[in-house]
Amino acid sequence: MPSPHRSPGTGYAERLCELADIPDGEGKGFNRSGLGDRGDFFVVRQGDHVYGYLNRCPHAELPLDFVPDQFIDRRTGHILCAVHGATFRVADGSCLSGPCPGTALDPVSIELRGRSVFLTDARASGCQLQARSESGGDPMEDRPNRGSS
Repeated sequence: MPSPHRSPGTGYAERLCELADIPDGEGKGFNRSGLGDRGDFFVVRQGDHVYGYLNRCPHAELPLDFVPDQFIDRRTGHILCAVHGATFRVADGSCLSGPCPGTALDPVSIELRGRSVFLTDARASGCQLQARSESGGDPMEDRPNRGSS
């Protein structure tokens, strides 16, 4: 499990993964208590840039990914809500289409340091991190309005 550390002048930081662990143009989900209601968040990679958001549609408060780690619409390259079909701009989480005009995804502070991706959101300080795919349980378990996989 990654261990948090504090860097002088930068505050809380916890290594999530290597940049190479997130394919370019795709996302990876994580769970961290302290972040939102369920602690689910995700990181999207665009080249050498990473962006983090809570895994929650602002329209209905449901997780965005029906299939774990499938956050991006392959046709447009935008973040996609699998429940409503809403799309969001990767760089700032703004709703581009769907039932959520004027809203945006809730950002989570993420930094790229060298080739490592770090969670730097102070809300997560002192809480336990777990990659969703390593949680030991069914990633669809306890998700509202989800069919069985």
